[in-house]
Amino acid sequence: MQDRCGGLGGPNHGLYVYQFTVPNLIPGDSVVVSGIITEYYGMTEFTSLDYQQRIPISAPVKVKKLRPDALKAGSSLAEPYEGVMVKVDSAYIYATFDVHNEWMVGTGTDSVWIAHRAAYTYVPTLGCIGSIKGPLDYTYGSFRIQPRTNADIVEFGADTPLGGTFTLSLSQNAPNPFGAQTSIRFTLPSKTQVNLSIYDVSGRLVCSVYNDAAPAGENHATWDGKDGFGSEVSSGVYFIRLATPKTTLEKKMVLVN
Repeated sequence: MQDRCGGLGGPNHGLYVYQFTVPNLIPGDSVVVSGIITEYYGMTEFTSLDYQQRIPISAPVKVKKLRPDALKAGSSLAEPYEGVMVKVDSAYIYATFDVHNEWMVGTGTDSVWIAHRAAYTYVPTLGCIGSIKGPLDYTYGSFRIQPRTNADIVEFGADTPLGGTFTLSLSQNAPNPFGAQTSIRFTLPSKTQVNLSIYDVSGRLVCSVYNDAAPAGENHATWDGKDGFGSEVSSGVYFIRLATPKTTLEKKMVLVN
């Protein structure tokens, strides 16, 4: 399915096969299966197999790049990509392991769950930026990307160039509105001194989140909703202010306790 029609990795080119037992499969192999196609809690899958065979062709596995908004819960765009290898680029981690050992990545207003049922050992770090790929499945009422190994997860550190030149920018915090913690991203064209601070609606300084030299490229910080003395501040509108020796940028955010 994945490689039909020229291997585009497009809509309806994937299918989950349940309990495929032929050994020594590697990515890119072709398989022949016979069984029943059914819906299992919303996930279309091949089950009750009565024939299965591996054909060792080892063709390249095609990957479809999608945006998190195409994969979020309730999206009609995600259904045709069940079982397809998908990839999300330039996403940042804003929710780490939950009770189901899963985590979330997003690009601002939209997000997608990342499952943890395969053999990878990567531990997500809040605010890190990178790309995630893997088969798309559907569980617990949401679509999820399932990385197969650590190689499916690429994390870009603050000192790693993403390609091209950088411009000064301050991204909207996420999540927003937020409760316990929010992630703040900013980009610098070159290494420079940075002051990243939080102000209330009256212009009073609440706290300084980061005040030091920062490298060129993507950087991130987090704010836990507390002032400079470690006390929780009240719900309301606050402002993120990024100041460099040459420029000041600002974003509005909402804290809900």
